Amino acid sequence: MKTIWIILLCVLMSAGCYGSPANQNADKREAIAATSAVDQDEGDIISISLDETVNYDDLEIRWLEMMDSRCPTGVQCVWAGEVKVILEATEGGNEPVELQLTWQVRRGSTKATVGGYEMELMDVKPFPSQKVKPHRSDHVAEIKITRAEQ
Repeated sequence: MKTIWIILLCVLMSAGCYGSPANQNADKREAIAATSAVDQDEGDIISISLDETVNYDDLEIRWLEMMDSRCPTGVQCVWAGEVKVILEATEGGNEPVELQLTWQVRRGSTKATVGGYEMELMDVKPFPSQKVKPHRSDHVAEIKITRAEQ
C-alpha cells in the first residue's frame, strides 16, 4: 500500500515536467509560429530593438525595458514563462504614454491601445538560452500595429 502512494506521489510531482527539453522547445517554437501567423494580413509588423525609437505613421514608439522569464533553451521548466516589453508611445505630438505588452508562451499576447492604434507583441528575439546571455542591444521585438476600431 505504501508503494502505491509513493508511485502516485511521484507521478503527481512530475506532472509539471512533461517530455524532454527538446520536446518543450519544439512546443515553444510551434506556439511562436502559430501566434505570429495569426492575422498577419491585418495591420503591419514592425521590428524594434531595445532602447531604439521607431516611427509608424504619426506614432513614435520607444522600447524602454523588458522582463523575460521564458524558459531558456536547454532547461526543463515547470512554467513556460512570458516576456514583458515596456514601451513609450507618442501619437501626433501628444504626451507620451507608457504601456506594457506581454507575450506568454502558452496564451499568446496582450494588446494595448494608444490613440488610434492597437499594438500587440508578436515575438521577442533572441529566445533565452542557458548557454548564451545576449547583450541588451541584441533584443528585437516584433510588434503588430493596427488602426484601433472606433
